Amino acid sequence: MKSTEIHRRTRQGIAFWIALLLVSCVVIAGCSQKGTAENTGVSEVEPVDEKNTEAIQSVIEKEFNAPDEEYRELRYAAMENLEDVANQEEFAVYKETPAYKAYADYMEKKYAAYFTENGYANFLNINPAFMYSVYEGSYRLSVSNIKINASENDPTLYNFSFQVAHQDESSETSRFKFEGKAIVPEQGKIEEIEFMDTEGLKQQLNKANAK
Repeated sequence: MKSTEIHRRTRQGIAFWIALLLVSCVVIAGCSQKGTAENTGVSEVEPVDEKNTEAIQSVIEKEFNAPDEEYRELRYAAMENLEDVANQEEFAVYKETPAYKAYADYMEKKYAAYFTENGYANFLNINPAFMYSVYEGSYRLSVSNIKINASENDPTLYNFSFQVAHQDESSETSRFKFEGKAIVPEQGKIEEIEFMDTEGLKQQLNKANAK
């Protein structure tokens, strides 16, 4: 066989293998991209729902930027005649008074939008709402450093922490760390929220009342 013919066939063979290699790379790349897309679709972690974290943060801020002076005035007016209520019938009448309605409407305006129906009722009766606005004396609370994290195991569970600064009547400031959790089964609607006073803010406020 002539030398030129050998070289020609050699070049054809090399070209064939190069073309095959290029095709293989394209196929592999396509499969790799498809596999990545498929894997991303399966393993991608959904982002934390901002409406859920906004609801939790709003409730924390309303509770711990305190006291709420308007709430205090409405509560005082509503509670003024409560001691005269002796039974369920009288309580039903009491709840229709303008003072009580104004009190209830204010709490609803502040909080109801962030809760499920059952969650709002529990928040009023168990926590209760505006807990840190009912202490006597001159004080000011302000919340900061709120951190909210979604649970990896339960998409409805959120854990959080924050700091509350307490300023007394002499303007002396103390800081207290809080932790808590919230159950949010519907978008932006809290079913349950719990605040854990880990460093004794309630005791500090009670101590000030005792003076």
